[in-house]
Amino acid sequence: MIEIGSKIRMLRKSKAMTITQLAGVTGLSASLLSQIETGKTSPSIATLRKIAMALETSLVQFFEGDQSTDIVVRRGQRKYLGHEGSQVRYQLLSPDLNRAMEPVLLELEPGESEFEGPALTHRGEECMYVVEGRLKFELGGVLYVLDAGDSVYFDASMGHRIANGSDKKTVVIGVVTPPSF
Repeated sequence: MIEIGSKIRMLRKSKAMTITQLAGVTGLSASLLSQIETGKTSPSIATLRKIAMALETSLVQFFEGDQSTDIVVRRGQRKYLGHEGSQVRYQLLSPDLNRAMEPVLLELEPGESEFEGPALTHRGEECMYVVEGRLKFELGGVLYVLDAGDSVYFDASMGHRIANGSDKKTVVIGVVTPPSF
């Protein structure tokens, strides 16, 4: 249970969340959460489910083996992430989501876009660098067009969207802190 507790603590801290804030979101007491994090008590699956939802992760994350020694992510071993309703697929460039920042590779085929539905918002900051192609980027209702070699750095709490702005594949490297997936 100490391992699960330490994973919960690491995820909570990566989201800059206090135990009191986590307690407020989960409806669990701060005392219980502290006991879970220190391994003094074993959480039920229902409790873990509440914590996972509050930390925006899955239950599986608590039971995966320790990956802290993994530092290399091979091309064929990247994890794919995505936002509900988005056509864009994100490839995680770090070994896991238990880091202070979240580097991702985005490959947008012609016509792929996040312009349908509401703009994406999350806490923290984000930086995107266009490796190749053209990226249409909207922030707070203002549209920007970025070409290969251009970058943008912004407050991710402002509504933002991306789309491929060309008839060729667009490749972008993005970094988010704290992690938002």
